[in-house]
Amino acid sequence: MKAAVELVDQRVGETVEALRDRLAGIIGITPTDTGRYLDVDERRLRSAALTVLTLKLYCGLDDADALDAVVDGKDDYGVDAIVVSSVTGTRFKLTFIQSKLHDRLDGACNYEQGAVTEMISALETLLDPDAEFAGNSRLTRQVDHFRKLLREGRIPDVTVLMASNGRTWVDAVETRIKDAVRRKKLPSKWIHFGPTEMHRLWHPTEPVNDTIKLQGKYLEEEIGGHRVIIGKVAVQEIARLVKEYDIRLVGRNVRYFLGAEKDSVNSEIEKSLQTNDDCGNFYFYNNGLTITCDRVDYHQGAHESPILQADNIQIVNGGQTSLIIGRVLGDETPAPGACVLTRIYELPENKELVERITWATNNQNPVTLSDLRANDEVQILLEKSIEELGYRYRRKRLDRPIAPKEFTSLDVARSVYAVWRRKIIDVPNESALFREHYDNVFTGSLNGAQAILACLIRQQVERLYIKESFPERHTEDRLLRENKRRRDTFFKAAGMLLGKWVIDNVCSRDLSQLDHRKFLHAVDHLEKGAESFLLTEFSRLKDTYKDPEENPWRAFPNLVNEAQDTPEKRSDAREAGQAV
Repeated sequence: MKAAVELVDQRVGETVEALRDRLAGIIGITPTDTGRYLDVDERRLRSAALTVLTLKLYCGLDDADALDAVVDGKDDYGVDAIVVSSVTGTRFKLTFIQSKLHDRLDGACNYEQGAVTEMISALETLLDPDAEFAGNSRLTRQVDHFRKLLREGRIPDVTVLMASNGRTWVDAVETRIKDAVRRKKLPSKWIHFGPTEMHRLWHPTEPVNDTIKLQGKYLEEEIGGHRVIIGKVAVQEIARLVKEYDIRLVGRNVRYFLGAEKDSVNSEIEKSLQTNDDCGNFYFYNNGLTITCDRVDYHQGAHESPILQADNIQIVNGGQTSLIIGRVLGDETPAPGACVLTRIYELPENKELVERITWATNNQNPVTLSDLRANDEVQILLEKSIEELGYRYRRKRLDRPIAPKEFTSLDVARSVYAVWRRKIIDVPNESALFREHYDNVFTGSLNGAQAILACLIRQQVERLYIKESFPERHTEDRLLRENKRRRDTFFKAAGMLLGKWVIDNVCSRDLSQLDHRKFLHAVDHLEKGAESFLLTEFSRLKDTYKDPEENPWRAFPNLVNEAQDTPEKRSDAREAGQAV
């Protein structure tokens, strides 16, 4: 147990060093003037790092997706991360994660009763689609996501994962959990994910000894005293191994598989395998597999397509690809001609090197679509235009916190999509924004003034939403007592309403007139009248449509008619209205 605790502590430290600035930005802490963090903030960073480790180990996420799932911070309801996955048919997977990092490294600390009680209370609120809650923006985004699925009638498979570097909870706490499950109809699957469980994933048992058939020519070299074989393997061969050995093949892979989410890379892998006309190009679409083994032999006279005999096979990178291949392929999905690049390293009795390879290959920063777009001419011109206004535009990822007057390309994409492109549905994820919607968001006419004003409008909307969700913060809870669904739907359109209001009053109803010359006037107009304008608009909606269940978009016909991103705009508008 003690060795496992020390290993967790080591991995937590490595995660903090690798992701320090991004973790700090998520949980809302800043370094002192000396560039160092206070001791209390360092502990918060380590706790957040344990959450990221848990997301990667148990849920199979990479760094980017793990960080996106973290909701830790002020007003987090005691929940540190939420993962919504495998949204298929009528069901989806929903995982709540809470992490507790103890200072003691002997593993003797039990999971805190107060933390469990806090999670029980959070689940009561968050899993009720009609219950009001006031969480931070990251928590709100995740909760809105799965509540939408609940309202659609989908059934969640909920797991409550309580991670720590100590022992599980005592019997009295277990009794309290069972009582809450019985009386309050809470999820029954509660798991303590501790050092022993983490250690098992890092150090799987029952080695896999089998053959691996290569396709065509291959290369063998000796590097650093170790044999390295590089070639291609048919996906059917990978599927055979997965179906025979399942998760034992990827026991060392820190991207432990949970499921393929819609619009994720995993879904793209499935799609390419299921398209016979394109699966022959699968080799070019995939980064390949990295396999370690204790020993590998084959007939030396085979110049092509040798059959390798390998002992203790472990897929240390590419585990998600392998498991998806195993799940998708079968008699009905033969994937003719599909192969995957495979690197096989013979590393007998060198567990330390295997661990380093596993860690290094799974912790390289993923290249996102926004990274690939960073050097587009429109991005470079937009950066210069924004700088002229006294703001900063981060079109490329940097390992430092976001400055007060700085916006990322993702911030701009989300804001422009919601404000100027007049969409009344939820803003898409990063992948969709920088793929399907990219040309519509980053048009040749988009300038710095329009981009930054859209970001400032979104900030105004978020501030008002938070303010109206906390009655203790002001004397008039003007929107709090209204029908929650109608209020929340209204706020989805608030950015469009504000944008139209500013342009009508500052730019004679012509967005193209908003440039550096009118930027300060537009910002001043926004700051002085945004809150009053939105509250007036909400009152107009309420007075016009007395029934809170009635479609509120009928109050804004111009906005609905002008939503023009996709041919499905009418169904999008109808869907948004039905969510009220």
